[in-house]
Order: sequence, then structure tokens, then C-alpha cells
Amino acid sequence: MSAPEPLAWQRLVRVLGHEIRNSLTPVQSLAAMLAKSVDEGRLSQEELREGLALIERRALAITQLLDDCASLADLPKPRCQAVDVGAWVRRVCDLEPRIPVEVAPESPCTLSADPDQLELLLSHLVRNAIDAALEGGSRVSIGWTTRDGWLHLHVVDDGPGVADPEKLFVPFSSTKQGGTGIGLALSRRIAEAHGGRLTLEPRFDARGCRARLELPIA
Repeated sequence: MSAPEPLAWQRLVRVLGHEIRNSLTPVQSLAAMLAKSVDEGRLSQEELREGLALIERRALAITQLLDDCASLADLPKPRCQAVDVGAWVRRVCDLEPRIPVEVAPESPCTLSADPDQLELLLSHLVRNAIDAALEGGSRVSIGWTTRDGWLHLHVVDDGPGVADPEKLFVPFSSTKQGGTGIGLALSRRIAEAHGGRLTLEPRFDARGCRARLELPIA
């Protein structure tokens, strides 16, 4: 066993324990509160709906975390089909309610790629950009061009920038408070599985960060 391997396992156990505990503790407390309210006959329909919605969100968060860990450990071979880039980008942006994502005028492009994996990749980039923008900024934008048989897509935010570039793609080692370090590592694996590249860099024209995704069109 190499020297870094025990450290990686320790990080994995620590991250999973932290994330699962953070989700299960409020669920346990909420379930007890709902049960007590039922026994006392003072539970309204609205309170029940809100409680169940919170339990659902926490369960989905744990499921997503475990799915990401499984994909990072053993990413399936991409099952390629035609993917319209504009539709893919809009679909991901529509799922993020916190900040409207600005989408640059489209450059029509179709990829041969795994649509589920690409959606997972871009959702992590958009989520990270919005997390950063909420730390003092307000804007996230996506644009893309095609050149020499490649798609060049960028996700830009006006957040605090890159704190520690060397840790960005290290699994279970996050520079973001409450982060798991899984999302970017998995996103890079997906890009590379499609013959592409993913990098993050500070913006030189303004405050913030720029994610660059390059994928072959053919």
C-alpha cells in the first residue's frame, strides 16, 4: 500500500461520516418532533409537508453523495449519443434556482457523448460557480465556441477566486467550507473519459474563477 493511500481512505471516511451525519442528525430531530406533534394532536398539514420535504432533500443529498463516490471509484464507459450543446446547457441551468445563470448567444453544436455524464459534469461546475458567486459576487455565466473540431465551453463566476489550485481536483480534499472535494474530481474524470480536458483558473480580467471544458466534437 503506497503512502498516500491510507490518507485517501481517511479522507473518504471523514467526508462520508461528516456529510451523512450532517444530513441524518436534523432528519432524526425532525422525525421526533413530527411524532411528538402527532401524539399531541397539533400537527398541521403545512408543517407535515414542510417536514417531509426537508427529509426528502436530505435523503437526495446523501444519495447524490454516494452516487458521486461510486462514479469516482468506477466511472462507467460513456454511452454516447447525439447531445445538443444548447439544450444540455439550458437543462442544467434551469435546475439551479439560486442565481439565474447567464447563457451567451448559442453557437450551434452537437456532440457524441453520454448525456447523463455530461449533465453531471456541468451541474457540478455550475453549482461550484454559484457557491463562489454567493460569497460576495452575484453573476455566473456560460458560453461556448467551436474551433478546430473542439467544443470550448467556459463557466465564469465573480466569486473570491481560486484559493488553492493544487487541491481543486484532489478527491476528498476541498478548499470550500462544507465541500467534499468529489465534484470537480469526478467532473475531470468524465471530461477525460470523453477525450476532453477540464481546467480551472483565476480570471485575469476581473474577480472570480473560470472553468474551461474542452470536448472533441467528432
